[in-house]
Amino acid sequence: KNMESTVSLILKELGKFKEHPVCDEDLKNAKEYTKGSLLLASESVDNQMVRLAQNEINFNEYVPLQQVVERVESVSAEDIRRLCSELFQTDFLSMAVVGPVDEDVSFDGLLGF
Repeated sequence: KNMESTVSLILKELGKFKEHPVCDEDLKNAKEYTKGSLLLASESVDNQMVRLAQNEINFNEYVPLQQVVERVESVSAEDIRRLCSELFQTDFLSMAVVGPVDEDVSFDGLLGF
């Protein structure tokens, strides 16, 4: 029953990322979380093997963990804003609905087109 307002709020928040860079503290927290998760995952032999396989499949080479951490650290707020502007275009958005849906609900116009 709240689908239209929910989708509208999500699009509004995505629009903020397109217009304004994330604040320094949020970016710092996201980087620390990402680096911490990477380093914790590297302690598991299973995760190490998965990472090796992903490196081979995605990059055709081994990318050292330290290099990944350095790349995470080099991301700027402007990089994120630019990527969001590229990705969150209403022409390219799609939506999937899971669960029971009332037949009276109209999906026309929910994504802005």
